[in-house]
This record gives sequence, structure tokens and C-alpha cells, in this order.
Amino acid sequence: MPFHVRLRFGPPSSPAVTGTWDSDATAERKFRGFIGRYGSRADVRIQCCWRRPLLDNSSW
Repeated sequence: MPFHVRLRFGPPSSPAVTGTWDSDATAERKFRGFIGRYGSRADVRIQCCWRRPLLDNSSW
């Protein structure tokens, strides 16, 4: 099962970095790294999804 992580800088129309990994350990490490680097910024959203790709931006 693939694991998806997305880092977005601002509202839904702003740039995003998205990654997909087959390893839950790798996805979790990337997710925690994003939180450590960017989590204190008010304009950043970080999402990790364990079951489906992150295709819908409307909830951001």
C-alpha cells in the first residue's frame, strides 16, 4: 500500500511538494521531517495519507 505525504505553502492554489512511498517508515520519516522544518510556519499545511493519493485540494 502506498503512503502519500504533501507539504503545501499557503492556500490550495499555492505550490506543493508531494511524495509517495511504499514504505510506511520512509513516509513517516519524511512527514516528521517536514513538520520539523516547516511546522512552525502559519502558512504551511502538511498532510500524510495512508490509504489513497492526495488528489483533492479543495479541503485545504
